[in-house]
Amino acid sequence: MDKTTLLKRLYDGEIYPGEAITVSETDQEYINLRNNISSETEYFQALLSPADWKRFEQLDDMKDESTLAYAFENFSYGFRLGVNLMMELSRNNVPQNKPDNIVGFTSIIKYIIIMQIIYIRRERI
Repeated sequence: MDKTTLLKRLYDGEIYPGEAITVSETDQEYINLRNNISSETEYFQALLSPADWKRFEQLDDMKDESTLAYAFENFSYGFRLGVNLMMELSRNNVPQNKPDNIVGFTSIIKYIIIMQIIYIRRERI
């Protein structure tokens, strides 16, 4: 197991959160959605003139950029929220010698991570 700290790996550029969050290639709902998008894209490509198709592709690119910006804001908000929550809990509410409070703290962090994954997944659909 790599003993390098998470902070060091982040600093060295070894961690890419935007690329690490993916939808499972076995998720049938996702597969169906991607197939439908491909079919609809082919349909519109056949209907549109080359100039209109180019505009359609540019529109699609702008929508992708917008979705990525929104996903980044969701990720940033969740990250800041999680850090602030950890700071608040460690500063005020989590005595180091009480395991039951640590379990509650861990549950809160898991909840934040799960909610962030759900938001990002919704944005990809």
